[in-house]
Amino acid sequence: GVNRGLAPLHQLANEIAQRSPRDLSPVSDVHVFTEVRALTDTINQLLVRLSAAIVAQQRFISNAAHQLRTPLAGLKLQAERAQREDDLQAMQPALSQIQNSADRASHMVAQLLALARSGPIEGSHELTSVDLRALVREVCIEWVPKALKKSMELSFDDPGQAVWIRGDSLLLAELLSNLIDNAIAYGQVHGNILVKLVADPQPCLSVEDNALGIPESEQERIFERFYRIQGSAGEGCGLGLAIVKEIADLHQAQVVLSQDQKEEGTIMSVIFNV
Repeated sequence: GVNRGLAPLHQLANEIAQRSPRDLSPVSDVHVFTEVRALTDTINQLLVRLSAAIVAQQRFISNAAHQLRTPLAGLKLQAERAQREDDLQAMQPALSQIQNSADRASHMVAQLLALARSGPIEGSHELTSVDLRALVREVCIEWVPKALKKSMELSFDDPGQAVWIRGDSLLLAELLSNLIDNAIAYGQVHGNILVKLVADPQPCLSVEDNALGIPESEQERIFERFYRIQGSAGEGCGLGLAIVKEIADLHQAQVVLSQDQKEEGTIMSVIFNV
């Protein structure tokens, strides 16, 4: 009697065990008890989420490969150009382009790795107490030379006190680095970039630049992976703000975009809940 009663469960277990790893279709609940259908429903919901995650991953890999193809093609083309030259002086333009393409590819790989690290995998990130003031100051110091190279002034509005939050210091540094990098890439020459941190009423980190404003129709899409506004300046690949959004989500923080009515200057703020 027990064997007959458990037969549907054995049949379900065999059906799942014999499945191909690529088969994510719903598990049939025709032959199982009504009481067990709660389990099959839960499994099927998990399969749906897993299918969506795999599709998203495949789309990400496809986009990443497409984006990497451009600088790599440039590297190959300029290397062939340099090989045709006999004089070192004549090679300089090609070598300069090779360096630019290598820098672009290196930057993109670093962003892809940052995006992978910021993925919301349960238990993969240990949040600790972080002094946001000390972290922001350190990151700003690192970015001053690059801002000066673009004839921009980078300043930090220091709150004058420690601002403690729960977070991952490496990812928070990556978040701020991407905001500053974005401001340098799209800001106007001889412009100012202001990094501001306030403690009350909620910890808020913001980066203000003097770039041309972002059209309202584009403001929702700028946080999508690999999305760039048509005709925008800079050589970004559309990952910077996506990384910011994912790291903010991981810290249960809110990213807010604001700009003045003249649409000159953009402020990206990250508001932390404590």
